[in-house]
Amino acid sequence: MNLKLNIDLSQETVDQLTDGRRCSESILTVYGRQFGLDEHLAMKMGCALGGGLGSCGNTCGAVIGATLILGLNFGRTHKDDIASKSNLNRIVREYIDTFKATHKSINCSELIGFDRSTVEGNKMAIESGIIKKICPGIVKNAAVILEKILLQNS
Repeated sequence: MNLKLNIDLSQETVDQLTDGRRCSESILTVYGRQFGLDEHLAMKMGCALGGGLGSCGNTCGAVIGATLILGLNFGRTHKDDIASKSNLNRIVREYIDTFKATHKSINCSELIGFDRSTVEGNKMAIESGIIKKICPGIVKNAAVILEKILLQNS
């Protein structure tokens, strides 16, 4: 892959998020195109991941999207390729550790301060406006970390 640290791409993820895409959709559509991932397929894949897996508050959709992009770049293509699998696991751990160093968690509910695993908690998170307030920064940071790790490990 021929990616240079590109603030425009990380800002594009934020622009897409604020335009109505989910965090995971934003990461997958912007960075997926670097790997030939069709925008419609990226949207379909990402739709289920936002809000911590279907708005259940688990792992942040931006983090999941970024790890899928890491898989597109570093993942194996044959089941017997143990070296690529091990390398990807190391890179994903590096991504998660770096994200946690800034945000203290990769869990959506912990990141936004609302329990999205319940209907009421999810409703409160949306109505509070916290998602529109805090998620753009999280998505931007997720993208910047993704780019740095892609560059460092290429």
